[in-house]
Amino acid sequence: MHYITELLNDVNSATQDAGFEFDGVWVTDPTVSLCGRFDYTKKESLNAYGISSEKYDALTAKSKIKWTDFSYGNDACPSIGFDLDGSGENYVQLFAFASQEDANAEGLDVYGITVCVNGDTSYDEWSGNDRDEAIAKASNKAFDTIIKGQPDETN
Repeated sequence: MHYITELLNDVNSATQDAGFEFDGVWVTDPTVSLCGRFDYTKKESLNAYGISSEKYDALTAKSKIKWTDFSYGNDACPSIGFDLDGSGENYVQLFAFASQEDANAEGLDVYGITVCVNGDTSYDEWSGNDRDEAIAKASNKAFDTIIKGQPDETN
């Protein structure tokens, strides 16, 4: 499996793993019943699952995050990204070199995050060499983009 496909799968899994256990079932989308056949309103979900309004809001936001391959032919390395509204104006992009050696050849860290809010791009939002940290940071930036309409500078 190509390393960027593996990263894409891992980031999507990390994003979707957020949830809670209810009657022995791991729930990641509180807008549907346990069997998945019935849609719940927010009020129905809060009553059925006994979760807080904040937990409901966070889980429904995370269920909207879908990472895709964002690689461009002229980039120094492949990338994955989350586009909030499909406009190309509000997105989080995670660049990833195949190896530390490849990153060193470009004078960069292995992972780097770019964030664009309303067309204003921050190319150096975060960079580092730890894969798990990169996944966590990118996931947090995408979550903040949905919740606040823009990424939180502290994540």
